[in-house]
Amino acid sequence: MASLITRLLSRFKTQKRSRRNRRQLDRRLRVEHMEARRLMAGDLGSIAGNVFTDLADDGYQVSDVGIAGVTVSLFKDAPGAGAGTLGAEDGAAIQTNVTDANGNYRFNGLSSIDDSTDQLYFVQQAPATGKLQRTSESLKTVTITPAMANGVEATNIDTYDSTPVSTSPAALTAAPSATASDQAATIAGEALGGQRDIQVNNTTAPGGQNLDVEVTGGLLSISPGPGVTGNVIVSYDGVDASADTLDHTTLGPVDLTANSGEAFQFLVGSETGNTLTVDVYSGGTNFSSVTVPLVVTPGGIATDNLIIPFSSLTTSGGTGADLTAVTAVRFQVNVSAGADAQINFTRIVAPDVTTRNFANLNPMSLGNLVFRDNNNNGLRDTGEPGIPGVRVELYEDTNANGTYDAGTDTAVGAAQTTDANGNYLFSNLLPGDYIALIPISQFAAGQALEGLLTSTDPAPDPDTVVTNDDDNGALIAGVGVATAAITLASGTEPTNDGDTDNNSNLTLDFGFSPQIDLGVVKTANVTTVQAGNQITYTLTVTNAGPAAATNVVVKDDLPNLSPDALVIVSATATGGGVVTQPGNANG
Repeated sequence: MASLITRLLSRFKTQKRSRRNRRQLDRRLRVEHMEARRLMAGDLGSIAGNVFTDLADDGYQVSDVGIAGVTVSLFKDAPGAGAGTLGAEDGAAIQTNVTDANGNYRFNGLSSIDDSTDQLYFVQQAPATGKLQRTSESLKTVTITPAMANGVEATNIDTYDSTPVSTSPAALTAAPSATASDQAATIAGEALGGQRDIQVNNTTAPGGQNLDVEVTGGLLSISPGPGVTGNVIVSYDGVDASADTLDHTTLGPVDLTANSGEAFQFLVGSETGNTLTVDVYSGGTNFSSVTVPLVVTPGGIATDNLIIPFSSLTTSGGTGADLTAVTAVRFQVNVSAGADAQINFTRIVAPDVTTRNFANLNPMSLGNLVFRDNNNNGLRDTGEPGIPGVRVELYEDTNANGTYDAGTDTAVGAAQTTDANGNYLFSNLLPGDYIALIPISQFAAGQALEGLLTSTDPAPDPDTVVTNDDDNGALIAGVGVATAAITLASGTEPTNDGDTDNNSNLTLDFGFSPQIDLGVVKTANVTTVQAGNQITYTLTVTNAGPAAATNVVVKDDLPNLSPDALVIVSATATGGGVVTQPGNANG
């Protein structure tokens, strides 16, 4: 008998030493792997944003209006040649989304390449009807890192920082074919509901070894002896009086979907064969469950990031759990023969959302008149007509110096030709600085501006003097007549320039005066005249052109020869002129 007792005591001591050695090994492994800890990539990356009309061209603002019905496509960057740019090698879109009534879109379920490599995505907006975009706005990139793919914490369930104090030593031990539990002493602020209930069930036949559970240093460690099977149940049902029975009245209920939560996340490790069952309850009869295998990690250390989406839960009782009204959450690690396991943390995670908004602009327009400035006063007066058939070119002020520079400033769209009324218009313009130019070729023989000159320079700055029907063009020798740069800004253009559109500016006008060469010659029919005799003066007016001179007035002021008054006998005109005598007939 003594010999039997000795052997049993020896065996018991060996078991305890084995468990102690295992725990020491676990601690060493935790230290050794802490720096190298890596998270396996999930698919909780998300890209969302708004397709909107940028009313003031200042980025997304609350006052901007979303655009419904616009297609947004998502592409995944392929490795190899062409990586980093969207091309044929990237294939078709992996997701498409049509913006809702408010202009919103969203892509979910995005992952990194693996647990240590980022994945680049391209987000592309299709053209929105009636809108314009800058090149940088139609295609955007998003990088999903492994950390982003693992989501962000929405609700903490347990960080396993508090060690149960009702057990001594800290390990909770279940002997073969026995159950051990702990609840009241595990009240911890880091646990959902304020209490962590642990139940350990050792299903090994009598004569086998123990199943240990230890909570310390931020880890829940499960250490079965060789060949030991069973399960470890960790429950969260609020502060109650039992670790073995769920109480559905003390937790809340709680909303697991709060803060956009949509998955369970465990940092877990396991040796071969273990599985994890998750049960979620809404009352005692309605619950949902899922069972997943635990990934084998070196030494069973908690280095694997396990994501279990809520969508993977299936009804196990009644109508299933209502995730917005949960009365209890239970995790069960099903222990395979002698296989260790660890859990570092348990929490609810939400997608890690990256925002990419797409700004669209209302198209702008610029114009609109080329007119004949007969009196060369720089203004279009009543009766001065528009000039048809004039070519007008538009340029972007590429170097932002405010003046036209041939070969530097970039042509915008097609040149316009003034209509029968002298009007021109450039449409579908982005906000920016523009210069209008009438090329020198328009003054050649047979062209619309033959015989005309630009109205008196200098012309006013169209940004400083916002006046409709004034001349804004100045001559550039050998080049043409150009305006100074005019700035188009979304929603700020004049509404008293012939329309009420604050995205249209119709004040950029050109005035041209006739190019004439007048001469006046006055002759008398005699060289000497006596008092009482008559003398005839002839005034000859000529125009060497090339343009016709209109409204020409020639004034001949005769002297008053008092006391021998000079009397005008008669005055006549030829060639279509009119002679008037506004002054004294006596001179």
